[in-house]
Amino acid sequence: MQHFGPWNGDQIDGRPRRDCYLAWAARSARPHTVAALAFFLVLVLVSVASASSSSQTEQVGRGQSHTSFHHTSPVFTHVSSRHELWVKENLVYHPSGVESVVRHKVAFADLDADSDFDMAVGEEEGRIDYYENIGDAALPEWRERPCFFADVHVETLGFWIAPAFADLDDDGDDDLVIGTQLGDLYFIENVGTPSDPQWGPPDTTLFQNVYIGSFASVPAFVDLDADDDLDLVLGERDPVVRFFENVGDPSNPVWEEDTTVFGGIYFGYFAAPALGDLDGDGDWDLVVGRRGGDLYYYYENTGTSLAPEWSLDTGMFAGIHIGWHSAPALVDLDADGDLDLIVGEEEGTLNLYSNGGTPYVPEWDVDTTGFAGIDVGFWSTPFLCDLDGDGDPDLTVGEEDGALVFFRNEGEGSTFRWEEDPAVYAGIEAGTFVAPALGDLDGDLDFDLVIGDLAGTLHCFENIGSVGNPVWSPNATLVPEVSVGADAFPRLVDGDRDGDLDLAVGSWDQGIFYYENVGTSTSPEWQEIPGIFGAVEPVLRSAPGFIDVDEDGDPDLVVGERLGVFHYYENVSADSLPVWVAGPPLFDGIDVGSYSIPAFVDIDGDGDRDLTYGEYAGNVGLYFNRTYTPAVQDQERDAISDFMAPCISASFPNPFRDRTTIVLSPGGTGVASLRIYDVTGRLVRHLGAWEGGCSSIAIEWDGRDGRGRRVASGPYFVHLDQEVSTATRKILVLR
Repeated sequence: MQHFGPWNGDQIDGRPRRDCYLAWAARSARPHTVAALAFFLVLVLVSVASASSSSQTEQVGRGQSHTSFHHTSPVFTHVSSRHELWVKENLVYHPSGVESVVRHKVAFADLDADSDFDMAVGEEEGRIDYYENIGDAALPEWRERPCFFADVHVETLGFWIAPAFADLDDDGDDDLVIGTQLGDLYFIENVGTPSDPQWGPPDTTLFQNVYIGSFASVPAFVDLDADDDLDLVLGERDPVVRFFENVGDPSNPVWEEDTTVFGGIYFGYFAAPALGDLDGDGDWDLVVGRRGGDLYYYYENTGTSLAPEWSLDTGMFAGIHIGWHSAPALVDLDADGDLDLIVGEEEGTLNLYSNGGTPYVPEWDVDTTGFAGIDVGFWSTPFLCDLDGDGDPDLTVGEEDGALVFFRNEGEGSTFRWEEDPAVYAGIEAGTFVAPALGDLDGDLDFDLVIGDLAGTLHCFENIGSVGNPVWSPNATLVPEVSVGADAFPRLVDGDRDGDLDLAVGSWDQGIFYYENVGTSTSPEWQEIPGIFGAVEPVLRSAPGFIDVDEDGDPDLVVGERLGVFHYYENVSADSLPVWVAGPPLFDGIDVGSYSIPAFVDIDGDGDRDLTYGEYAGNVGLYFNRTYTPAVQDQERDAISDFMAPCISASFPNPFRDRTTIVLSPGGTGVASLRIYDVTGRLVRHLGAWEGGCSSIAIEWDGRDGRGRRVASGPYFVHLDQEVSTATRKILVLR
């Protein structure tokens, strides 16, 4: 598959993309069965299916439910029938399949009765993320199932969610208990089966006799007194761990606090307990995380199961310091017969320490691959462009402390592999809470760098190096002098469609500012245009992004904000200056937590731009853009065995002044569409569509856009899109 464009959220600079094809997998909002897999160069469109995916997806958007696929571009010919479907995909930026969240509290249980551990992750902002283990007990492979706890409505219960699983009604399946920031404990009964849990309403009556203390309750359940029922061990904000004996029975717990079990032990504030037999002596030992982030408080049970006595061992976790608010879990994740250690923490990283020792003498080995993914700490602000000139999008991420982190895309085809390269932005200083944007501001065909900061100002660094080898030099003359109050968030876009880049700058509470480039593409001059975002709803921490959703040749607006959602505004302008008005609820259902940051680039090479997002927890996430046509949505297409890839065999003359002839060959089946794009990724003109299988076709382009206006000098990209493959050719207009 070819790809067109330099690729960033708002510009394209064309270079060929490698051929890449992905198998497609489908799933519904509540997955239980595998629906449809296509082999090499197979197109399958399935009407609403109950599916389990080897590609981690969540479907949201407008229109009917839709089966999602990878690296394809379903054909459409009428803009009026065009819909968007956003499909969540964790694996691109998180090879482990597990995203980062703030204040991880993890719990493990076999929730699908397949003899391996699945994982629930509680987080600060009032959610539980569920990850099914689709691998096996010895080699977990995690896939997020976003609707698994939908019936619980966790968001209504509070914040700082701490989940735990235990069979508290003795019916053979795991129930769910949730602790919150206010110290509440909720019991959610599993009214389904061990292999298909269904969750009842949250209930506090089971714990009505439990004195919580202050707040931030973290529950754990074990049979600490060896009487064949589950007792409650509870951490909280104060430096204590509380023990509540079950004096009822396995199916009807009655809790009675026993202050002698952990009495007199100082555990540290925000204690988070976990229990397991770490020395193989048949009783429960205690590990406690705390606000300071270390696991210094390991307590060996030197007593018995019936009469535990705790002895501090300062050497068990020597050298392991997580950060802040460590929250441990003990589970045998590699099925080797001993307990491994998983620790969540405040900044969103899950830390895995495999036990390389024995069940009697643990030795902790850091495993950096178990929950690997891109996480920059707090306040991630991503931007994508082909900075190294190798034909695929690389990732730049700003963060809270002022660092710019560069991840080089070293993947091949459908495989994404991000390698951090600290040298790319070494020495750049631009304040804190930095937000990067890149674009060619001086017309030398490489990317220059614009950075917004917490103070509401912009910093500009001219690239005086070359494509693929940037060298940054401060140059304040390339951007306007702005002060937007706080949290400047820049984006470069050709808003007036005159062939140069204009500037939009979001802010904390002053809305979005627009600066038109009234100079040239090589020598920008800036003029603020007040009121251009007048129809945009005021939000805190406005973060603009641009994408031509309706394919009418102008940039539409997507705004991220403090609440973690995205707002869509359609550009309805009939002249040069953009006019953005509230559009349909295109991004309804997408909520990334808080402080959503949009960045648009075609990450999967299917001809439309996908949504990469940043957010408060420092995570970088992705929603694939699955454009589809309702007319073909409900038709299942057969596998194509006689597929022949489309190609653009020639364009002459090239370069040209007035007109050029494009010679193309549509592939073996399906409709092929031919479009012209400019260097910003904006659609210039749709030249037509043809059925596949026909012989070579010669199409003349007169160098005009869809409104009959002559285009400016510069490079353009001819893009032929057909079913599962595309072809691209670069042409140059001279005036």
